[in-house]
Amino acid sequence: YTTASGETRLAFTMKIRRTQRDYYLLVGTPQVYPALMSPCTSSYSEDCSNYNAEAIVGKAAAKLLLAMDETALLKVIADLEGGLGDFSESYAGDFAVHVYDVNTWECLSAVEAAGGTCPPTISEGTDALTSAVGLDANGWSEVTYEDSSVAMVFALRVSWTAWNSYDAQDLYVTVALSTTPGRPRCVASSAACPEHSTCSSSTGDGICECDVGYALNLSTATDTCGGLTPTEMVCVDVRGEDCTSTDDSTVDIDNCNDCAAGYFCPSGQPFVCPEGQYCPAGVSSPKPCLPGTFSSSTTQSE
Repeated sequence: YTTASGETRLAFTMKIRRTQRDYYLLVGTPQVYPALMSPCTSSYSEDCSNYNAEAIVGKAAAKLLLAMDETALLKVIADLEGGLGDFSESYAGDFAVHVYDVNTWECLSAVEAAGGTCPPTISEGTDALTSAVGLDANGWSEVTYEDSSVAMVFALRVSWTAWNSYDAQDLYVTVALSTTPGRPRCVASSAACPEHSTCSSSTGDGICECDVGYALNLSTATDTCGGLTPTEMVCVDVRGEDCTSTDDSTVDIDNCNDCAAGYFCPSGQPFVCPEGQYCPAGVSSPKPCLPGTFSSSTTQSE
């Protein structure tokens, strides 16, 4: 509701009857949502990610509770699942927000009936997450999705009721954080980034990024309480090496070999040696043909 001074507030209202007269008891709070910490990735190892995740879920719960009817509820869920409206990238970033049925940990029947976007299926970890939520109505736990990806998930239980109805529907609002450690944050012009890496921002806060020819090496450490903690970022020299994964084109520092003859590898990935040049094994850049020689073919090694 909006006050006489123009301030928008969230209200909890209760109707009571006394001496044959009806009264409304109202408690109002300012409709102010917390600003997210930035820069911050959705890695569970980042100190800021836990705060951002809980802030995003809190805002999502408030928006759901304010939905007057099922149509409005479905609109909020669509915004959450699609990163739209109040949950665009400018607010939620790469934090994935989803809504599940509290009894089944599956898509809400109303969302399916309306042809809406359903959340990803959780294949393992729903029992542990339900226990983590427990009596506190919120909690963290690790889950595995149907595509085999693993995430740390924060869940909040929300009891939604349509206006002029007494039938409550319980929902779980979740946000998923990657269990892969995040890169260190940095400030432009500082020397905070590790060797062979540079701050992504030249004007303000950013993320440390490995220089060309170097690949990121991060591992996950676990403390005694089961939480993930960040480890030292190392940029590995992969010039002249082919470190591409066997099943895709991503660089995998555990899969490095000398760049094959006929190819050059400037940053851990192979490129075909061009015409007029040759590439012996293990080079990061092609070499020009010797004086008096020429080749019109590619992949020449000598």
